[in-house]
Amino acid sequence: MQSTIQHKKQDTEIIKAVIKLQLIVAIIAMLAIEFNIPLAIKSALYGSMVAVINSSFLYWRMLKVNRSTDAPAEESLKALYWSAIERFILIGGLLAVGMLGVLKLSPLIVLVSFIIGQLVFLLGVIFIRTGRNKIKQS
Repeated sequence: MQSTIQHKKQDTEIIKAVIKLQLIVAIIAMLAIEFNIPLAIKSALYGSMVAVINSSFLYWRMLKVNRSTDAPAEESLKALYWSAIERFILIGGLLAVGMLGVLKLSPLIVLVSFIIGQLVFLLGVIFIRTGRNKIKQS
């Protein structure tokens, strides 16, 4: 049975590997979009990067919580809730800025690329944890 510290370290390693996977998928999507719709590349890049920012923020929060191993469970749960609220507000704000704000990017392409980035995150975590992958955790 793994200790809590080992489990937390493993979780952060999984998140790092999935962020790398998100970036790879985002680059592949950019190349595919560039050949078909050259003007949509900015929207796709923005949506993909918002998904990566979401994952990176989660990773940063996990590292911060992992540093305080002696914190009671209530504090860890409180940090988890705050992290969810912060990420929700951050991502909502970034998507609004990209679609409605100054950037005025294509809302459909921004949302689709963001959703694909989030799906890569979820599926990447599942594949890494079940061992059905060739992704190297570093």
